[in-house]
Amino acid sequence: MKLRALPYLLGLMMVTAWAAHAAQHEAVEAPDPADAPPPASVETDAGVQPAPAEGMDEPVAGEDATTAAEEGPDLPGSVARSQFTSAVVDREPVDEIARLQNNVEQIYYFTELRDMKGQQVTHRWLHEGEVMAEVDFEIGGPRWRTWSKKTLVSGWTGEWRVQVINETGEVLAEDAFQYVEHVGGDSGGSTAEQPPDPEARDAAS
Repeated sequence: MKLRALPYLLGLMMVTAWAAHAAQHEAVEAPDPADAPPPASVETDAGVQPAPAEGMDEPVAGEDATTAAEEGPDLPGSVARSQFTSAVVDREPVDEIARLQNNVEQIYYFTELRDMKGQQVTHRWLHEGEVMAEVDFEIGGPRWRTWSKKTLVSGWTGEWRVQVINETGEVLAEDAFQYVEHVGGDSGGSTAEQPPDPEARDAAS
């Protein structure tokens, strides 16, 4: 009886082995490439943007435009004339000073401004780079002449400079003069780039 069952057992073992092989082959079979979804990394739709990583801020639309709007456009206007002078008569400087001796205690800075009505302008006085005074002006017309005066101390020798600054902090003009030790016997006390008009000097007195 054992010999009769042997062929049956051999056949059963072959069927079992074939079934196991078929199941293993089916488990590793790759899907048809036509049916497989494309990987996310090959997305080419121009309208699709990658999501930002967690913890990163998304770009805000119009952010650059907002920043530019806050900065604002350049303010109009200019400085037509600017100079140091010993006096201002009838709203005009009487001379132009580039060098002043320290026996003179006062000096003026004159400016003529164009197309700056409604704006504020500042005269910033500096001695050897240090800010000594700031004088603000409200500009009342399209052509506006204004000036500031500084009282000097004899020990403040060296370079003096005035900057003309608009509301945005832009330096529109800048001029300098030297404040030097008084030389005895000099009756003037100041040296102008051009000799002052005698009539203007008389008017200043």
